[in-house]
Amino acid sequence: MKTSFVLVTTGLLLLATGCAESSNNLSQEDVMERVSTNKEDVENYHGEFVLTFELEAGLFSSQASEASFTVDMFETTQDSHGTIYSAADDTEETMEYYKVGEEAYMNTNDEGWENTSDSIDDFTNFDSDYNAMAGILEDIIEETEQTEEEKAYIYTFTGYNKAIYKAFEKPFSVELTGFDLESDTDLDVTITVSKDTFTIESIDYEITADNDLSSIFMTISVDYSDMNQLDPIEIPEKVIKEAN
Repeated sequence: MKTSFVLVTTGLLLLATGCAESSNNLSQEDVMERVSTNKEDVENYHGEFVLTFELEAGLFSSQASEASFTVDMFETTQDSHGTIYSAADDTEETMEYYKVGEEAYMNTNDEGWENTSDSIDDFTNFDSDYNAMAGILEDIIEETEQTEEEKAYIYTFTGYNKAIYKAFEKPFSVELTGFDLESDTDLDVTITVSKDTFTIESIDYEITADNDLSSIFMTISVDYSDMNQLDPIEIPEKVIKEAN
């Protein structure tokens, strides 16, 4: 009887394993279907965004800027805690903020916390949230090449493609003027999708535009972690006391 029980149990385990849905050797369509389905289940995450910009226009004209945004975000409520850094030429600014419910507090350049609840809309409707990033992949996946690694699917594109340019235009306010997009512009895209969760782990996007008058180089980097693992955001008591 004991032997029979072991054999039956082993058989059930093998059957269950065989019926489990594999995350390997999937087509682009299958991966995208899972990403599109799972994006609705993403309730919170840690996100890191970095944008850089370089402009060369002749021998004596150049510009360079950088911006980064680190955030713990709750999609449904838009509750968040983030740090924003920006630098342009010799000017730098750092801002930390909390937004919970109808309350918002901000500290700029470590000058002290202020109650900014009257400007609550400034901390909501962040266009580059996770759904927007998943939407980019939905829009461009057919234009990319898929490669498979042990723990991820990678989607890449190099060259120029109008659909890819347009997909990144709105979330990041990327719009080139003074260039012929088809002849002057090169795009380089890499998007990584986790096999474990079928959520986007990272996006790397580069734009190079060059003509006889000027050249532009822009980069966008997005990284996600701690999907649905964050504790609820609370505004520290010391922040509230200092602001009041």
